Amino acid sequence: MALDEMWTFGGQRRRKVWLWRAVERASRRVVAWAGATRLRPGGLWWPLPKRYRRHCWYFTDLFPAYAQALPAGPHRSAPKAKAKPPSSKP
Repeated sequence: MALDEMWTFGGQRRRKVWLWRAVERASRRVVAWAGATRLRPGGLWWPLPKRYRRHCWYFTDLFPAYAQALPAGPHRSAPKAKAKPPSSKP
């Protein structure tokens, strides 16, 4: 499972809105997403279906807030380029 954040503007471009998403690495299917502040990615944990919360490894970039929001055992972080899911192209 790859977890990542992205931002856009909200409120007539007055504030940044962060979108957090969880992508199944093999199928590239988005299994959960949530809107949250930049410093609180924990809002992504509860929208994940239970089977993913219990039986998956979570790959993220090095953003420190992930370490606070995800269980330490199944969480792996790496620099942005290495944290991306592998390409499905041959």
